[in-house]
Amino acid sequence: MHVALAAETNDPPFAPEVADDEVVSRWAEDAAEQIERGMSDLERARQTLGPERQALADSVLSRKADLMASLPALAEHGRGGLSIRIHGDFHLGQILVSQSDAYIIDFEGEPLRSLQQRRSKTTPLRDVAGFLRSLDYASASFELPENEASPQAVRERRERLLTQFRRESATAFLLAYWHSVKGAQRLGLGPAKEPLLNLMMLEKAAYEISYEAANRPNWLAIPLRGFAAVANRLRRGARRA
Repeated sequence: MHVALAAETNDPPFAPEVADDEVVSRWAEDAAEQIERGMSDLERARQTLGPERQALADSVLSRKADLMASLPALAEHGRGGLSIRIHGDFHLGQILVSQSDAYIIDFEGEPLRSLQQRRSKTTPLRDVAGFLRSLDYASASFELPENEASPQAVRERRERLLTQFRRESATAFLLAYWHSVKGAQRLGLGPAKEPLLNLMMLEKAAYEISYEAANRPNWLAIPLRGFAAVANRLRRGARRA
Protein backbone atom coordinates (compact mmCIF):
# COMPACT_ATOMS: atom_id res chain seq x y z
CA MET A 1 0.00 0.00 0.00
CA HIS A 2 2.70 2.49 0.98
CA VAL A 3 4.84 1.63 -2.04
CA ALA A 4 1.84 2.39 -4.25
CA LEU A 5 1.05 5.64 -2.44
CA ALA A 6 4.71 6.70 -2.77
CA ALA A 7 4.70 6.30 -6.58
CA GLU A 8 5.47 9.38 -8.65
CA THR A 9 2.39 11.15 -9.98
CA ASN A 10 1.39 14.44 -11.59
CA ASP A 11 -1.57 14.72 -9.20
CA PRO A 12 -0.35 17.26 -6.58
CA PRO A 13 -2.49 15.99 -3.64
CA PHE A 14 -0.87 12.56 -4.04
CA ALA A 15 2.65 13.55 -5.13
CA PRO A 16 5.24 12.43 -2.54
CA GLU A 17 7.36 15.11 -0.88
CA VAL A 18 10.73 14.91 0.83
CA ALA A 19 10.59 15.45 4.58
CA ASP A 20 12.54 18.67 5.14
CA ASP A 21 12.99 20.92 8.20
CA GLU A 22 9.42 22.18 8.02
CA VAL A 23 7.91 18.71 7.71
CA VAL A 24 10.00 17.21 10.50
CA SER A 25 9.15 20.11 12.81
CA ARG A 26 5.46 19.68 12.03
CA TRP A 27 5.60 15.98 12.95
CA ALA A 28 7.11 16.84 16.33
CA GLU A 29 4.57 19.63 16.89
CA ASP A 30 1.61 17.43 15.90
CA ALA A 31 2.75 14.74 18.32
CA ALA A 32 3.23 17.32 21.08
CA GLU A 33 -0.28 18.71 20.56
CA GLN A 34 -1.84 15.25 20.64
CA ILE A 35 0.11 14.16 23.72
CA GLU A 36 -0.83 17.41 25.48
CA ARG A 37 -4.48 16.78 24.63
CA GLY A 38 -4.29 13.16 25.70
CA MET A 39 -2.68 13.99 29.04
CA SER A 40 -5.27 16.70 29.73
CA ASP A 41 -8.10 14.26 28.99
CA LEU A 42 -6.41 11.67 31.18
CA GLU A 43 -6.15 14.08 34.11
CA ARG A 44 -9.86 14.81 33.86
CA ALA A 45 -10.72 11.11 33.67
CA ARG A 46 -8.33 10.04 36.43
CA GLN A 47 -10.85 10.36 39.27
CA THR A 48 -13.22 7.93 37.56
CA LEU A 49 -10.61 5.15 37.50
CA GLY A 50 -9.99 2.40 40.02
CA PRO A 51 -6.81 2.38 42.16
CA GLU A 52 -4.79 0.19 39.78
CA ARG A 53 -5.64 2.26 36.73
CA GLN A 54 -5.07 5.49 38.66
CA ALA A 55 -1.55 4.30 39.47
CA LEU A 56 -0.96 3.56 35.78
CA ALA A 57 -2.36 6.97 34.82
CA ASP A 58 -0.10 8.70 37.35
CA SER A 59 2.92 6.84 35.99
CA VAL A 60 2.13 8.03 32.47
CA LEU A 61 1.44 11.60 33.55
CA SER A 62 4.72 11.76 35.48
CA ARG A 63 6.70 11.15 32.26
CA LYS A 64 5.05 13.87 30.24
CA ALA A 65 7.80 16.50 30.54
CA ASP A 66 10.63 14.14 29.59
CA LEU A 67 8.69 12.72 26.67
CA MET A 68 7.74 16.13 25.32
CA ALA A 69 11.41 17.15 25.39
CA SER A 70 12.37 14.06 23.36
CA LEU A 71 9.92 14.59 20.49
CA PRO A 72 12.08 16.80 18.20
CA ALA A 73 14.97 14.32 18.34
CA LEU A 74 12.64 11.43 17.48
CA ALA A 75 11.15 13.36 14.55
CA GLU A 76 14.64 14.08 13.18
CA HIS A 77 14.91 10.44 12.15
CA GLY A 78 12.33 11.13 9.46
CA ARG A 79 14.43 13.77 7.70
CA GLY A 80 15.08 12.90 4.06
CA GLY A 81 12.35 10.27 3.89
CA LEU A 82 9.13 10.68 1.97
CA SER A 83 5.98 12.37 3.21
CA ILE A 84 3.04 10.78 1.42
CA ARG A 85 -0.71 10.26 1.56
CA ILE A 86 -1.46 7.37 3.88
CA HIS A 87 -4.44 5.30 4.99
CA GLY A 88 -4.81 7.33 8.16
CA ASP A 89 -6.76 4.85 10.28
CA PHE A 90 -5.03 1.56 9.57
CA HIS A 91 -5.94 -1.32 11.86
CA LEU A 92 -7.00 -4.96 11.74
CA GLY A 93 -10.63 -4.04 11.14
CA GLN A 94 -9.69 -2.31 7.87
CA ILE A 95 -8.42 -5.52 6.27
CA LEU A 96 -10.80 -7.97 4.60
CA VAL A 97 -9.38 -11.39 3.72
CA SER A 98 -11.04 -13.21 0.83
CA GLN A 99 -9.64 -16.53 -0.33
CA SER A 100 -5.99 -15.87 -1.22
CA ASP A 101 -6.20 -12.08 -1.27
CA ALA A 102 -6.65 -9.19 1.15
CA TYR A 103 -8.46 -5.88 0.68
CA ILE A 104 -7.75 -2.67 2.59
CA ILE A 105 -10.84 -0.52 3.11
CA ASP A 106 -12.00 2.76 4.68
CA PHE A 107 -9.39 5.33 3.69
CA GLU A 108 -11.22 8.25 5.31
CA GLY A 109 -8.82 8.57 8.26
CA GLU A 110 -9.34 8.89 12.00
CA PRO A 111 -12.81 10.16 12.94
CA LEU A 112 -11.62 12.75 15.48
CA ARG A 113 -9.34 14.52 12.98
CA SER A 114 -10.33 17.28 10.58
CA LEU A 115 -10.62 16.64 6.84
CA GLN A 116 -7.50 18.72 6.25
CA GLN A 117 -5.54 16.59 8.71
CA ARG A 118 -6.79 13.37 7.12
CA ARG A 119 -5.66 14.52 3.67
CA SER A 120 -2.26 15.75 4.81
CA LYS A 121 0.88 13.95 3.69
CA THR A 122 2.94 12.39 6.43
CA THR A 123 5.25 9.52 7.23
CA PRO A 124 3.98 6.02 6.36
CA LEU A 125 5.06 5.01 9.85
CA ARG A 126 1.92 6.65 11.16
CA ASP A 127 -0.02 3.77 9.59
CA VAL A 128 2.49 1.27 10.95
CA ALA A 129 1.97 2.66 14.45
CA GLY A 130 -1.79 2.35 14.02
CA PHE A 131 -1.53 -1.29 13.03
CA LEU A 132 0.79 -2.12 15.93
CA ARG A 133 -1.62 -0.48 18.35
CA SER A 134 -4.41 -2.55 16.75
CA LEU A 135 -2.54 -5.76 17.62
CA ASP A 136 -2.41 -4.54 21.22
CA TYR A 137 -6.17 -3.93 21.22
CA ALA A 138 -6.78 -7.36 19.69
CA SER A 139 -4.96 -9.10 22.53
CA ALA A 140 -6.62 -6.89 25.14
CA SER A 141 -10.05 -7.94 23.91
CA PHE A 142 -9.29 -11.45 25.15
CA GLU A 143 -8.22 -10.41 28.62
CA LEU A 144 -10.32 -11.58 31.54
CA PRO A 145 -12.43 -9.13 33.55
CA GLU A 146 -11.10 -8.18 36.97
CA ASN A 147 -13.79 -10.24 38.72
CA GLU A 148 -13.02 -13.42 36.73
CA ALA A 149 -13.26 -16.49 38.99
CA SER A 150 -10.70 -18.64 37.13
CA PRO A 151 -7.85 -20.13 39.18
CA GLN A 152 -4.79 -17.93 39.55
CA ALA A 153 -2.64 -20.35 37.55
CA VAL A 154 -5.07 -20.13 34.61
CA ARG A 155 -5.10 -16.34 34.74
CA GLU A 156 -1.32 -16.17 34.82
CA ARG A 157 -0.93 -18.56 31.89
CA ARG A 158 -3.48 -16.57 29.90
CA GLU A 159 -1.58 -13.35 30.58
CA ARG A 160 1.71 -14.96 29.50
CA LEU A 161 0.15 -16.13 26.23
CA LEU A 162 -1.34 -12.71 25.52
CA THR A 163 1.99 -11.04 26.25
CA GLN A 164 3.68 -13.49 23.91
CA PHE A 165 1.10 -12.76 21.20
CA ARG A 166 1.62 -9.00 21.50
CA ARG A 167 5.39 -9.34 21.29
CA GLU A 168 5.60 -11.93 18.51
CA SER A 169 2.83 -10.52 16.32
CA ALA A 170 4.39 -7.05 16.45
CA THR A 171 7.83 -8.46 15.65
CA ALA A 172 6.49 -10.52 12.73
CA PHE A 173 4.60 -7.55 11.30
CA LEU A 174 7.61 -5.22 11.50
CA LEU A 175 9.97 -7.76 9.93
CA ALA A 176 7.52 -8.23 7.05
CA TYR A 177 6.99 -4.48 6.69
CA TRP A 178 10.71 -3.59 6.62
CA HIS A 179 11.21 -6.34 4.04
CA SER A 180 8.31 -5.09 1.89
CA VAL A 181 9.58 -1.50 1.72
CA LYS A 182 13.25 -2.46 1.36
CA GLY A 183 13.04 -2.43 -2.42
CA ALA A 184 11.31 0.95 -2.44
CA GLN A 185 14.38 2.98 -1.56
CA ARG A 186 12.53 6.22 -2.31
CA LEU A 187 10.51 5.70 0.86
CA GLY A 188 13.66 5.91 2.95
CA LEU A 189 12.30 3.42 5.48
CA GLY A 190 13.96 0.63 7.41
CA PRO A 191 14.73 -0.51 10.98
CA ALA A 192 16.87 2.61 11.49
CA LYS A 193 13.62 4.60 11.46
CA GLU A 194 12.35 3.00 14.67
CA PRO A 195 12.81 6.24 16.69
CA LEU A 196 10.37 7.92 14.29
CA LEU A 197 8.04 4.95 14.70
CA ASN A 198 8.22 5.45 18.48
CA LEU A 199 7.13 9.06 17.96
CA MET A 200 4.13 7.90 15.95
CA MET A 201 3.34 5.23 18.56
CA LEU A 202 3.28 7.87 21.31
CA GLU A 203 1.00 10.12 19.24
CA LYS A 204 -1.35 7.24 18.40
CA ALA A 205 -1.56 6.02 22.01
CA ALA A 206 -2.25 9.60 23.15
CA TYR A 207 -5.06 9.83 20.56
CA GLU A 208 -6.48 6.58 21.94
CA ILE A 209 -6.29 7.93 25.49
CA SER A 210 -8.43 10.91 24.45
CA TYR A 211 -10.87 8.67 22.59
CA GLU A 212 -11.28 6.17 25.44
CA ALA A 213 -11.55 8.89 28.08
CA ALA A 214 -14.47 10.39 26.15
CA ASN A 215 -16.19 7.19 25.06
CA ARG A 216 -15.03 4.07 26.96
CA PRO A 217 -13.27 4.91 30.24
CA ASN A 218 -13.16 1.21 31.13
CA TRP A 219 -10.83 0.70 28.15
CA LEU A 220 -8.33 3.39 29.17
CA ALA A 221 -5.87 0.83 30.50
CA ILE A 222 -5.19 -0.39 26.94
CA PRO A 223 -3.72 2.83 25.50
CA LEU A 224 -2.17 3.69 28.87
CA ARG A 225 -0.18 0.46 28.81
CA GLY A 226 0.78 1.09 25.20
CA PHE A 227 1.91 4.64 25.93
CA ALA A 228 3.88 3.46 28.98
CA ALA A 229 5.56 0.69 26.96
CA VAL A 230 6.93 3.18 24.42
CA ALA A 231 8.01 5.54 27.22
CA ASN A 232 9.88 2.67 28.90
CA ARG A 233 11.55 1.74 25.62
CA LEU A 234 12.73 5.32 25.12
CA ARG A 235 14.01 5.51 28.70
CA ARG A 236 16.03 2.32 28.28
CA GLY A 237 17.46 3.65 25.02
CA ALA A 238 18.45 6.93 26.69
CA ARG A 239 20.21 5.07 29.50
CA ARG A 240 22.18 2.94 27.04
CA ALA A 241 23.16 6.08 25.13
